Amino acid sequence: MSLCGVRGEQHANHKLKEWQIRQIFKRANDGEKQEALAIEFCINQRTISAIKLGKRWKHLGLVKNEQN
Repeated sequence: MSLCGVRGEQHANHKLKEWQIRQIFKRANDGEKQEALAIEFCINQRTISAIKLGKRWKHLGLVKNEQN
């Protein structure tokens, strides 16, 4: 089975659930330290940053496009 095009929880190697991504996004944008979130969710701080910036799990549409 090919994993091309498989996203999020459907991907065999996922570590986080959608609700966790939404929680990380909100808490990171509310000012909680990324290092603390990374420890809590057992992932790398760079992953927290990528979620916050919309570079990972972007199919959830958490980051609104600011271009008009």
